[in-house]
Amino acid sequence: GLDDGLTTAEKLRGQIADTVFVDVGPVTVSVGAAELRRDDTLDSWLARADEALYRAKRSGRNAVRS
Repeated sequence: GLDDGLTTAEKLRGQIADTVFVDVGPVTVSVGAAELRRDDTLDSWLARADEALYRAKRSGRNAVRS
């Protein structure tokens, strides 16, 4: 479900933020997540995830949003 996905995304975000990559230095990621609903099409599902991604970026980046 969404809660498990957000937990996993947050762990991944934290691990990436805590890693210094030799060739580029510190890196951060933003993640947008959306749970598939019964009436979703692929496009509507991805649109919600994309909206969540942009909320994460607007919040200062290096964030997970749903």
